[in-house]
Amino acid sequence: MYTNQQHETPPVAIFTDLFEPITSNHINMAASHIHCVNKLYKAIINHGTLDVEATSKDDDCELGRWLHKESTRLHFGHLHHYHDCVKRHAEFHIQAGKVTTLINAEKYGEAFFALCHDSEFSRASTAVIAAIFPFTVNSSLSEN
Repeated sequence: MYTNQQHETPPVAIFTDLFEPITSNHINMAASHIHCVNKLYKAIINHGTLDVEATSKDDDCELGRWLHKESTRLHFGHLHHYHDCVKRHAEFHIQAGKVTTLINAEKYGEAFFALCHDSEFSRASTAVIAAIFPFTVNSSLSEN
């Protein structure tokens, strides 16, 4: 049984090598990722600016902080799906940094195009969701 001695939440079981049902943990991780994407859309719509360095960091958002947390690495570091999610999440933030650069250069049309169309950003974003829901998303994609 997990003891809450350090007031940390128990590790989230989402990276097993077996099929598992979707839980609120999956949804929360996906929602965290979608929040990052929405920040980019809002910056475009509002003609705002964002910090490129912060946007490019893969450990500065809720999902990234959880992925890079020591307890997460200890519990899931031996699993392929965990490493796949970390890799895909890092690539997403590289692409988000590129979109942020476009936004800050007031190239709003190009930035919006990068978010909405078959681009490196959109593929990286979809890959993060596929890593969070590896069996559900990947099996659905292969059936279509």
